[in-house]
Amino acid sequence: MTIQLPPGLFADWLAQALAQYEQPGMIASFVADKAVEWAADQELETCCDAIYKHENQPLSGGTAKWLRAARRPKPKPPSLKDQALTEFEHVERLLRERGIMPSGCIRRAIESIPDADSCG
Repeated sequence: MTIQLPPGLFADWLAQALAQYEQPGMIASFVADKAVEWAADQELETCCDAIYKHENQPLSGGTAKWLRAARRPKPKPPSLKDQALTEFEHVERLLRERGIMPSGCIRRAIESIPDADSCG
């Protein structure tokens, strides 16, 4: 089976990339990532359809449902530690813009903390 891109999809991705990026490399990377993701989704759906047919079950077949969930898991929210590091990186940037060089002590302290759930 050959997976072919529907007409216009590439143009849509290119338009999105041009709206978000100026560098040709970033534009190409965005479009390539979209194409790879789309093709992988098409392949996954083809595999799930084959499993449904093999199991002789309606479109809610257990194995295919499990496969889809295993291959496309929902992303985990960032941990509280990751959120703190992200916010601290912003503070570091602001300090550097004002000519203040952070010592790194706070960063090392945050990095040493065990991961925790989001601050949600």
